[in-house]
Amino acid sequence: MKRNSTRLENGITVISEHAPNVHRAAVSVSIMAGSIHEPKEQAGLAHVLEHIVFRGTQKITAEDASAIIEDLGGHINGQTMSDHTMYYGSVIREDLGRTIAFLADLITEPAFEAEHLELEKNIVEDENCRGCYGCTMQETYLDSAYPDQVLARPIIGYEETVMSLTVESLKEFHEKFYVTENVVVAVCADITHDEVVDLVKKAFANMPKGQPSTWPILEYAGGDSMLNTRSDDAGVWLGFDVTEMAEKEKRALWLFSDIIGGHGHSILMDELREKRGLVYGVSTDIATLARRDHFRVYLNGSAANITEICNVAIDTIRDVAQNLPAAQLAKAKRRQHVNEIMSRDGLEGRVSDMITDMSDLGYITNIEERFHNYQNLTANEIEAAAQNMLDLTPTIVISASLRRAPKIADLRERIRGVSAGNSLLGFFKRAS
Repeated sequence: MKRNSTRLENGITVISEHAPNVHRAAVSVSIMAGSIHEPKEQAGLAHVLEHIVFRGTQKITAEDASAIIEDLGGHINGQTMSDHTMYYGSVIREDLGRTIAFLADLITEPAFEAEHLELEKNIVEDENCRGCYGCTMQETYLDSAYPDQVLARPIIGYEETVMSLTVESLKEFHEKFYVTENVVVAVCADITHDEVVDLVKKAFANMPKGQPSTWPILEYAGGDSMLNTRSDDAGVWLGFDVTEMAEKEKRALWLFSDIIGGHGHSILMDELREKRGLVYGVSTDIATLARRDHFRVYLNGSAANITEICNVAIDTIRDVAQNLPAAQLAKAKRRQHVNEIMSRDGLEGRVSDMITDMSDLGYITNIEERFHNYQNLTANEIEAAAQNMLDLTPTIVISASLRRAPKIADLRERIRGVSAGNSLLGFFKRAS
C-alpha cells in the first residue's frame, strides 16, 4: 500500500496508490478551497459552484456532460467541505484517463450560464436540511467553539446568501481558487505512478497556476449553548479542541475515542445502554474541520434522563482516563488492525484517505508507519493524553427543555473532577 506523491511544476499534487489486479479505478480531483474561503455575504458559494461545474463547460453542453457521466458508468459526483471541494468517481480501469480529462475540463472551464445558476439555487435550497437536529447541533457547536468565525457558517449557506449569488461572484471565486496550485489529484488503480502523472499533466495543461489557498486562523472559545425544546428527547454534544496537542497524544486520543464510544460495544454503550437502559446509542469521534481537531462526545436520550446520562458519561470518561482496561486497549488495537486490512479492498476509501491527509495535514502520511504508531501506544500514554484533554476548556451544546436540562456550569465542574459524585472508578480495573 505504498503511496507515491509528485508535485508538478505548475503546482498540482499528484498522489497514487497501486492496486494490482483490479478492474476498476477510483479518482478524486480536489480543489483545496471550500466554505471557509467564502466571503461572509456569499455563504454557500463554494457548494453552488460545485453544482455548476457539472452543468457543462464552454465546449461541452450540460446535456453532453450528463451523457458522458452516464457513459462512464454514472459514478461521478462532487462534495463540498469546509476547506476543500472534491470531484470524484469510480470507473473501469480503461476509462481512467478519459475520466481525469473530463473532470479537468469541467473544473477548468465551467459554462457559468445564468439559467443554470438559477436552477441550482433552487436545487440547493431543496437539498438544504437546515433545522434538522444534526445540522442545528453542528452549527451551534461550531458557533460556540468559534463564535463569529468562518467555520461556524454552514457549508450549504443561508437562503438569503445563496439566492443573492451571481454569475460574477462564482466566476471571481473560481478564478481565485480553481488554479493548479490548489489541485490535488488522487488515484487508486492498477496503474503506475508515472502513468498517472502523465495523464494529469495532459489533462490540466490549460489550467492557470494562480496562488495557493490559505487557512484562516481560528480562535477557539470553548463556549456553550442551550437550545430550548419541547421535545421528550434531548441531546448533548461535548467537545474539546485538541489541535495544539502533540501528534502522539492525538493518536492516543483516537484509540481512547474508539474504546469509550467508537463502536457498538464501547464502554459508554455498556454503561449507558446495557447496564442502565438510559440510551439507544452514544458515540465519540475525532473530527477535523479546517485543520482544527476536535474530540467529541454525542449523547442522546430521554429529556427526563439527560442529566443522569451526562453525569454517568462524564464520570465514565474520567475514570477510564485514569485506569484504562488492558483488555479494552487490546481490543481497540485489534479493531484497528482489522479495519486497516479491510480498507485495502476499498479503492474509494483509499483515495479519500489521501485527500483527507492533504486537506487536514498538507502532506501524505505513510500508512504503514501510521498503523505501527497506533499499535505501539501504551495504556499509560493513552491515559495521559486523555487526562490532558480533560484539562482543556470544553465546548458544550445542549438541546433539551430548560426545565429538564443539566446546568452547563455543573457539567464543566464534573469534567474537571470538581463534583464527580459517586465515581465509577473500580468498575474499570486494568487486567493483570
